[in-house]
Amino acid sequence: MSIVYLDTHVLVWLYAGMLDKFTAEGQQMMETHELRVSPMALLEIEYLNEKGVVTVTPDTLFAELAQTIGLAVCTIPFAMVSRAAFSLAWTRDPSTG
Repeated sequence: MSIVYLDTHVLVWLYAGMLDKFTAEGQQMMETHELRVSPMALLEIEYLNEKGVVTVTPDTLFAELAQTIGLAVCTIPFAMVSRAAFSLAWTRDPSTG
């Protein structure tokens, strides 16, 4: 089975039950693929919680989504992920051109 990685926005929307944010294709992908999250996305949830943007902690959010949709944390060492991204031009911030 293929893996789909969920970003921070998707995690927050799923936790909040905001399924209307997803296209039918996006919902189908989440229903038919293994779902993973980067530890970095969970750290972003912590930052958002500290700033008051979200009221949920990353531990609570992850526990809920692990239970309800089978979300798992990616176990690939982050250093390997970042090294692989060095050569992928599409990972650059689009606002900087």
